[in-house]
Amino acid sequence: MKEVIPLMKRQKHGHIVNICSSAGHCYSCDASDYCGSKAALFYSHAAIRTELKRDKANIDTTIACPSGIETGMFKGFITNEWIKPIFPWYKPEEAAGKIYDAIIKKDESI
Repeated sequence: MKEVIPLMKRQKHGHIVNICSSAGHCYSCDASDYCGSKAALFYSHAAIRTELKRDKANIDTTIACPSGIETGMFKGFITNEWIKPIFPWYKPEEAAGKIYDAIIKKDESI
């Protein structure tokens, strides 16, 4: 983000999109590195969004925190049945559509 922000400021517009995860808001056994990296992205994004607002930069930001995208990355990962209605998994096309819609609407987060 820090690399593209000066270019966006010179262009007087831009939109930063980060794909995070609901794992950035919680923790899970055997996934500490994944959860930690997603938390770092989430809070880095929030800090940069705040800086851009403070600077009155014409740069929008969107962060997507899906509960899961069916990419195969977590193949074999055991999910309790009770949690599926709370944290649904999305097909990649469905997630992309939701993220695209959020960008068009200039939503800060989804």
